[in-house]
Amino acid sequence: MEYEVPFAGHPTLGTAFIIQQFIMGNAAPTLALNLKAGPIPVSFKYLGQRPDFLFMRQINPSFGPIFPKQELAAAVGLPTDAFHPTLPVQEVSTGLPFLILPVQRLKHMRQLSVQPEPLLRFLQKHGLYKTQRPDGLTVALYFFCPETYSPHSQLNARMLAYENNQIIEDAATGSANGCLLSYLLHHKFFPATELELLVEQGVEMNRNASIKLKRKRSAPDQYEINVGGQVQLISKGEWYVY
Repeated sequence: MEYEVPFAGHPTLGTAFIIQQFIMGNAAPTLALNLKAGPIPVSFKYLGQRPDFLFMRQINPSFGPIFPKQELAAAVGLPTDAFHPTLPVQEVSTGLPFLILPVQRLKHMRQLSVQPEPLLRFLQKHGLYKTQRPDGLTVALYFFCPETYSPHSQLNARMLAYENNQIIEDAATGSANGCLLSYLLHHKFFPATELELLVEQGVEMNRNASIKLKRKRSAPDQYEINVGGQVQLISKGEWYVY
């Protein structure tokens, strides 16, 4: 990482799991973490005696500017008609900003070819690079598509970002999925006001991940953004302080 971020999905769910399992010492159904982005409540959905999916409720979204598809298409290696004809490319944040890019076909998701220099030029031109922003954060790209590899998923997604002079991809991005869910609600991509979605991410990099989204729009400018994932304990140890 180039810098500390105010909010992210993996550390939020992982930290909540450790606190609940090893510090609180009980099966508390919810807890809240006070992060730089704001308080993030985490709820636990159980399967037997152990937590299955953990859901974090992200802060109310902010919607930023809309950007030209033709210019961005050249930066990411896609034809302009690869993007949805009516949905915009828009900056959204629920604590961490992402540029949400609606792609029409799964073949276009596989064809993504984001090169560092063209993307950096685009980011700098539109004030999306860290040195140009009050928050000091470079806006990452989050592509989504209604075509999926799995019949159980409703959306396919990829997260690509400019970091340390190169393009990096993440296999599962909880913060970006909060922005995606907000975007879907804002632009009425699905007509229902309440819906549960399963997003597949990381397939193209052979690191398949599933992210659950629970959505509810309670008022024109108020959203309930819940993003869920599973947590696995992979190691533990002891510190000796002398």
